[in-house]
Amino acid sequence: MFIVEAIDRLGRNYDEIIESVNYLKRKNVQLIITSLPIMAEAILSWISSSRI
Repeated sequence: MFIVEAIDRLGRNYDEIIESVNYLKRKNVQLIITSLPIMAEAILSWISSSRI
């Protein structure tokens, strides 16, 4: 499990954020973004999907 305050903490730009998310996904790490508690379920679903 990897917990961050905001998604922008994962990279300096969109490409780095996507790269970080993909890396965490390959390592089977669950990502939690605390500034988006209402969207946590949707984010986890998106991260665990094969679309990334």
